[in-house]
Amino acid sequence: MTLTENAGGERFLHLLNLDDIDKDFNVYEYGKAILPRAVHLPADEALMLPLGVRFGFGTVQVATVELLRTEDEKAVFRNTEKYSVIAIQTNGTLRPAAHIIRADKTAEGYVIHTDNRLLDDEIEVGFDA
Repeated sequence: MTLTENAGGERFLHLLNLDDIDKDFNVYEYGKAILPRAVHLPADEALMLPLGVRFGFGTVQVATVELLRTEDEKAVFRNTEKYSVIAIQTNGTLRPAAHIIRADKTAEGYVIHTDNRLLDDEIEVGFDA
């Protein structure tokens, strides 16, 4: 596990599982949890999780799944776990989707909980301006 950061303060948490078994664990920095819950890291997989990464629609504050890309007003994540948590700071309005099981509105945006069991490889989270 390592953490990289650019001059703008955007960070990525890099996780690598070299074992042939899945792992679920919490991640802490200076004694404080930096992810909203335990992350699932499949066997022989790697993840690069966004922390405070800015895009046109807002900022991905934290996610338990890997950010693949952004398109217009949409963020697309790699589906690596049954359930995920994605916190996005935005002024936009979250678009409803069947895989979003809960979306808590905050002063800065949303904390989104997804059920990924019926999705294939990608998790889409979209916003309207």
